[in-house]
Amino acid sequence: MKIFDMFSETEYTFLRISRGGVYGNTIEEEFSNRKGVFREKDGMRQGTNGEEYLENSKLFVKPEDIPTDAVGNGVRINGKTYDITSMSQGKNFDTGEIEHLKLILERANYGES
Repeated sequence: MKIFDMFSETEYTFLRISRGGVYGNTIEEEFSNRKGVFREKDGMRQGTNGEEYLENSKLFVKPEDIPTDAVGNGVRINGKTYDITSMSQGKNFDTGEIEHLKLILERANYGES
């Protein structure tokens, strides 16, 4: 049984991010109408320079819905933007099929280009 059969799915938008430049990190492209299983860690914590968002929200996506170079880009879920900090495969060991990709997310703010 796949994770998408067991949990409700949330719509998300994949964001292709341009790093650096005059405006900082900006959104180059948006790919919407995607669905995945989202698990959010919500809240704040005390950081070195004040409060920071809690890290490590997770988004489980279908392999065909996201590019293989997704790490370093972003997603928008429920009006909030996140950096994709890592990606791992969820494989069915009986069939060898990659059933999902697990994305680890960190809250982010992107400038306007």
